[in-house]
Amino acid sequence: GVGLLVGRLLTGLLIDKIHAPLVASVFFVGGAVGVFLLRGTHDYAALLVATTLIGLTIGAEGDLISYLVRSYFGLASFGSLFGIAFSGYGLGAVIGPIGLGAWFDRHGSYDVPLLILPCMLLAAAALVLSLGRYRAGAKGQDVTAVASA
Repeated sequence: GVGLLVGRLLTGLLIDKIHAPLVASVFFVGGAVGVFLLRGTHDYAALLVATTLIGLTIGAEGDLISYLVRSYFGLASFGSLFGIAFSGYGLGAVIGPIGLGAWFDRHGSYDVPLLILPCMLLAAAALVLSLGRYRAGAKGQDVTAVASA
């Protein structure tokens, strides 16, 4: 939806000016807040905020994957590393809804997954912040070119 589109555009603007792991962590925390709101309210306005925050997070993830892979590993192996990272993202997009549906069918509630998912997003925020400075190749140079110079 709209949140996803805005998330993609906003991420692109922000990572040009702010360290991408910080941008990622803000989006992940926002997504966690959105999932917590989903669990705790039936108010239409709160649900709208929740789904917007989740949409922004989903929109940010795709752009962040390619940017972070490029910034930390350069171009020499970008294709294969991006393929691996995006495959993980795609696998989660397939397994997540199936797992949530199976949980609901078995337990009649989304309560536990809606507690676990925001915790996973908060863990992702902390992990991405631990990445530190970009490696060689972050400023448009290939890692192999930097190493041979």
